[in-house]
Parts: sequence; structure tokens; C-alpha cells
Amino acid sequence: MATVTDIYWCLVLVDLIVLSSAATLTQTSPSYTPVCPGDRLVLTCVTYTTGLAFWRIPGHVSQELVPESGIVVAGFILNITKKEGTTVTSTGIYPSINESLNGSLVGCARANTVPFKNITINIRNLNLPVAVNNISIHPINNNTIFISWLHQNQQNIQCIDYYTVTVNDSNGPSSQYNSTGNNITIPSLIIGTNYSFIIIPIDTIGREGPPSSLIQYIWNVPAQVVNISWDQISTDTITIWWNNTQDYSTIPVPPIQYYIITVYNTSNSIIYTNNTNDTNITITGLPLTDTNYTVTIIPVNVIGYGPSATVNVYHSTKQFLRYLSLFLSSFWLLSLLLAAAGLLFPYSGAEPVRPKRFYLQHSHINNHEEPGASFSRIYIHTFDYRRNWFLPAGPPPGASSKLVLESVKKTSSNSRNYTFIGRFPPNARLHLQPLPGYSLLSWSLESFIPPVTPYGDEGLGCYYIMYTRGNGGGETKLWIEVKGDIDVSPVLEVSLISVYINPPSSTSDELQQLLSLLPSWVSTISWTSVMDNVTF
Repeated sequence: MATVTDIYWCLVLVDLIVLSSAATLTQTSPSYTPVCPGDRLVLTCVTYTTGLAFWRIPGHVSQELVPESGIVVAGFILNITKKEGTTVTSTGIYPSINESLNGSLVGCARANTVPFKNITINIRNLNLPVAVNNISIHPINNNTIFISWLHQNQQNIQCIDYYTVTVNDSNGPSSQYNSTGNNITIPSLIIGTNYSFIIIPIDTIGREGPPSSLIQYIWNVPAQVVNISWDQISTDTITIWWNNTQDYSTIPVPPIQYYIITVYNTSNSIIYTNNTNDTNITITGLPLTDTNYTVTIIPVNVIGYGPSATVNVYHSTKQFLRYLSLFLSSFWLLSLLLAAAGLLFPYSGAEPVRPKRFYLQHSHINNHEEPGASFSRIYIHTFDYRRNWFLPAGPPPGASSKLVLESVKKTSSNSRNYTFIGRFPPNARLHLQPLPGYSLLSWSLESFIPPVTPYGDEGLGCYYIMYTRGNGGGETKLWIEVKGDIDVSPVLEVSLISVYINPPSSTSDELQQLLSLLPSWVSTISWTSVMDNVTF
């Protein structure tokens, strides 16, 4: 049970608490301190017990606000915003704070005779704004763009009032937009127009910072793709590569979102269409009934479709089998030589272990009877993966071969003699393939003719001749005699495969660059080769 004395001391304690908290003064805007010159400074005062509010303004006597409101003293606006019983809420506002007030005291109290609650005004020593950087442009749709940027001086970013964005275009006068944040949306852009943008920060006292660098942008559909190349990688599959136009490398354009790939047959009917985000595509399932296709590549961005680029693709079972024969021939020959020399893959129990094995062949194929069908590539054959790869490349510079038809003589009513002069490297292979209706009658290599080896899907046969020298390459003459209807051409297909396993011809800059990118746990053997295909 509380006594009278207890109640008395409780009332005294409450009164002391009320007296000690008779007023509060806080800065409610801006949220940061020090404030910036030109900021709108809002101070809020709450007084208790008296129902009165007194403000003390720098350089002036205290000002009572009861019942008055909207009083302006030396640019300081005083208002009562709320009154509940004896509790009064009032505000003091500087609409644009001046640097001369830096360090001044502003106070409020419930009475003119009690201590005031004070706040010291702290104002930044503001330098000129700095230029913006990290400008990014993001297309939204076919006529709207979103631009964002960063202010380099993050400590004074609160003192930036707004940014002006000047837009210049190649078709008319410039326009200007304002943004209070670090981004802006620009509408009503016109397709086919070259735009430039300049961004200038303005601080809270109206001073301009330096302009940003000139940002140029071409508002247009994508340009036509260039540098199209293709490779046949199986009897019904081709891979196509291309590049984007390099003219736009220094001036941004709306980025390409995807490419539309369409394949037409010789009847101009679409047999394949697909989209890809990459600058290459592998097309499978091509009908073997056609040997020529037209492939169109259309780049697409947020604005629309760019112009199409067209490439004519030659497709044949024979060409693929020739290339496969090239690799297998050089692969077999090189493996035999390396095995004899004891230079195969360096497996041992010592560290480091090399668990992956790659053969890399930089090759070039010349199809002399098929214009446009010559190509170069780096073939990557792996022993420890299920997939192999083709990479487009230029011809290996040090690899070359030569096979010249010296003479053709009629030896009988149904036979003809062909004499060749060849300049072979130390390691080569020669393929002789009589066409349907013809057969090999004799040759200068041996006194007998070996059995023909089946070749391809057309019921043809081929003779394989491996040529190896130990003292460097040189010219070799050979002749063959073919039997058949000699008045009908062509009669014979000849392929010379030249393999280079000794430097400097055994490598190329592209091959060395690829080898340098492989990890240390890959063990490699590499060489270069050339294949010449001629029909007589």
C-alpha cells in the first residue's frame, strides 16, 4: 500500500522528467548533415506543459508563436503545425539555406525563461560538381531509350540538385531534359537517326558542373553481318560462322538480340529456319537430294530486322569423305612415325599427370574442280572425349604441295596413259580414284595392280599410296594407265595429301595460339597438312 510520502516523491519525479523534456528540436529535412548550400532546411520543435512555443533565431530575440503562425524572421519561416492540449509542434524553415549561416545556433523552448534546445547549422564547403561517368544506354523499345550514369564524387552527391541531358540528333534541333536522379528515359526516338547525349550536373545553388563526354548512339536496325564462312562436318550437317559489322565498334548501337537463319533449296523452298544468339550455328538433317543451298542470316535488335546476308553452301558426300580421308591418312602416317621414334604421349608415374590427349591438325583442302569449295580449318581429335571439333582458320603458311599433269597419251582404243610430276614433302599420300566405267590397267609403281579399296556411297574404288622420304622432299614422276571409254571425261580423280611433321612447316601462328590456350593437363601432338583434289 502506497503512502502519501511515496505518492509525493512519485509526482516530483514525474515533474522532473517533464521539466527535463520540456522541448525537443530535430532536423527533419534534409536527412543528412552537413547540409548543402541552397538546401531547404526544416527544423521541428515540440514543447510540453505550457502550450507555448518560443524560437530563437540567429541575430534576433526569441519569437513566440502563440497563437501566431506564418511568421518570417530573417528568411526563417515559423509555423505551428499541431497543438494538442499543452503540447505544441512547430517548424522553422529556411527555404534555401545560405552559407553565411554555417555554425549558427537555432533553438526552441516552452518558455522564454527556460534553457533552449539548440541545433548548430552545419553547411558543406561545396566545390563545383564533377562530371558524371559510367554512362550506360539501354534500349527499351523501338523508340525509347534508358540512360543511367554515376556521379564521380559520391561525398557531394547530395548537393546535386538535378542533371540536364541534352539530346542532339542528325535530323533536327537539340532538345533538353532534366532528371533529379542518376537516370532518365528518352522517348520519341526516330529510326535511322544518329544521336549524341551530353549530361551536366547542377548543384543546389545552381552551378553547372563540367559536361560529360559526348555519347554517340546510332538508333537503327542492325547492320548486315559479314565474314561468313561455312564448313561441312558430315554428310548432312554444316556449320556456319559470321561476324558483326566492325564499323559500329566505336559507336554504340542497339545490341543484336538474336539472328534468324533460313536455308533454301534449289527450288527456293525453305527447308530449315531457326534463331540463335551466337555468331555461329550448326545445321543438321540437310537432304542429300540437293547439293547447293542458299543460307540467309538476318540480325534482329529491339528496333527491328536488319538486312539479310546470303551465302551459297556447297554440300556433298564426296567432299566430306575427302576431308575425312585427309585426316585419317595423315593421322595414320604420323602415328606410325611417332611410334617408331618412341615419341608418343608422355605417360608415366611421375607428376604431373597428363590425363587428356589431343591431336590437332591445321589443314587446307583445295578442290580445284569445285569453285568456292576450298577451305581451311583446325581439326581437334580427342582420345578421351566423345566429341571432336572443327575450328575455322586460314591456310597453314608453310604447307604446300604440287601435282602437275605432264602428259596424256592414248595407248589403245580404250586406254589412256597419264604422266604426273609431283613435288611431295617427306611424308605424303596419294589417292587414285577411277570414276565409274574406268579401271586402273597399269602404273609405274609396281608390276601388279593391288585390289581396289571401296570408297564412299557411290560404289567407287580408290588406290592408296603412302609416300615417305628420309632426305627431304623432291620431285617425283609417276604414270598410270586407265582403261575405259577414253573419249568421255572425266576419267580419274587424284588427291595428294601432304603431311608436315617437322618445323617450321609443321605449325602455324593460329595453331600455336590454340595450343597456348590449352591447360597443362592436356598432352598434344600437332601438325599441318594440305590436300589437293584434281579431276582429269
